[in-house]
Order: sequence, then C-alpha cells, then structure tokens
Amino acid sequence: RITNAVLPIMRNIGKGRIINIASLAGRVGVPGHSFYSATKFALEGYTETLAHELHPFRIKVSLIEPGFFKTNLAAHAPQADNPLPAYDPVRDQLTEHFQKGVQTGRNPADLAALVLKILRTKKPKLRYPIGQGALIIPFFKAVLPQRLFNRAVRLYFHLP
Repeated sequence: RITNAVLPIMRNIGKGRIINIASLAGRVGVPGHSFYSATKFALEGYTETLAHELHPFRIKVSLIEPGFFKTNLAAHAPQADNPLPAYDPVRDQLTEHFQKGVQTGRNPADLAALVLKILRTKKPKLRYPIGQGALIIPFFKAVLPQRLFNRAVRLYFHLP
C-alpha cells in the first residue's frame, strides 16, 4: 500500500528509491514457517518485478534479505490455534532452533546501517543478503542437487 501510494509521486519527479525487507525465508523454505516463507517468497517476486517495471522511471528498487537478528520476533511469533499433536516433536525442535537463532543473531543496527548504505548508493543492487546464513544458504541451494540440499536443511534443523 505504501509503495502504491508513493509511486505516482516518484514517477512524476522521475526518480525514487524503494527498499523492501524480506527474509532468508524468501529464498529458502523454512520448515515450520510455511506461511511466513510464502509471504517472503511473494515479496521477492514483487520486488524483482517492480525493479523491471520502474527502471524506465529511474526508480531504484532493492530488497534486503536478512537472516537472524536479535529482536523480539521469537517472543511475538504467532502460534496456531489448534496445533496438531503429530507435529509436536518437530515443532518443539524448530521453536528451539528459531529462538536460538534470534538470540545469537546480528544487531538490528546493522540492518539500519544497510538501509542507509542503500539509500546513499548511486547504483544499488537488487538484493542485499545480511545476517546469519543469508549468503551461504542460498548459494548451497543454487549449487547442490535439490535432494542433497533438502537433506542438509533437515540436518540443520535436526528434523527426521
């Protein structure tokens, strides 16, 4: 909604910057977070498409893809109203992993500094991965056979 609100102004003046913040979960499906990953995958596609569409108007579009950061995200993550008992062991393992990742993640000030860097850059890139796993995990997804990558994801999250 904000993008749609500011685009007419940016097009009229012939320049602008749009910076969306997605997640590593927009590049790699995160077990136990299917809806979150789906929204972040959608934001990836939306931002990439905007970059193409807005190029003629000199509007620069970038996407930040953070891994874990030290925030209150784990404490405020929504819980299912009726969790299925069959998933309890996996859910517990994923919750523990998620909480540990947030506790050991980067300082949010690093993300704010990246936003400023993008705003000051004459020719910003489309994607800016930052934080724990944000560079290496998509790289492995790109170079490993899918079956091997899937196995690595399950091992990483200690899943069966």
